[in-house]
Amino acid sequence: MIEYPFNLQGRQESFSGSGHKESEITKSKEFSLTQGVIIAEIEHHGDGDFKLEFVPAEGFGKGVAIAAKVVGKTITNIWAPVDSKGKLNTHAISQVKKDFLTRAIAQAKEYKGNFLVPGKYRIEVTSQDRWICRFIQPDLGQSSVTLKDQECDFIEDGDAGVHILGPLKAGSKPVHVRIGYSGRGKFYAAAYSVDGTHQCLVYKEEGQFQIEPHPTKIKPGKEYILYISADGAWNLQLIEVY
Repeated sequence: MIEYPFNLQGRQESFSGSGHKESEITKSKEFSLTQGVIIAEIEHHGDGDFKLEFVPAEGFGKGVAIAAKVVGKTITNIWAPVDSKGKLNTHAISQVKKDFLTRAIAQAKEYKGNFLVPGKYRIEVTSQDRWICRFIQPDLGQSSVTLKDQECDFIEDGDAGVHILGPLKAGSKPVHVRIGYSGRGKFYAAAYSVDGTHQCLVYKEEGQFQIEPHPTKIKPGKEYILYISADGAWNLQLIEVY
């Protein structure tokens, strides 16, 4: 499977900073995001506050105000993968999708109203310490694992953290999942299509559990990146059903 920093093909960027005194924000140069998925690796090497945001450089557009009125909450296309304190080494993932307004209204409650659309962005960071942010928008056609005619197993015996796996390609049949989890906190797994057109929850639950084949909304024929957040050992098996 993929190990990061990225050995995928695709548009990559890397930004870093040494921090500023409190209340000062570090701003990166502008960069472009296109339709697809974005995977970020983020490090923070201090004990203080750390906030990192992907901020559109071209304004929000009319869609934000309309979406906020319909769903009764604030909708923005600012992505804030990190807003925490202390040392950090983690990964984050998000879709970049053209139909921002439709998706914002449909998914605002589940995804908290943070959406990326194609366009120009910059990174804005609040920190007094050293930080690094690397990200990639991977190209299609790099699947290292296929679910067609085989079972797909992932195992993690390590500590709490975020795991990003793939890309993998679904075959022509519906996909089910088996999961075993020995942590005591939350387990969360989601799938993001590399082309940016589909995102779905795979499974979430709190506390130790074992589930037998459970249906997912992973679509046949698409390439996916799996995002898994857990605080203990887990195993996950993807199965095509016939």
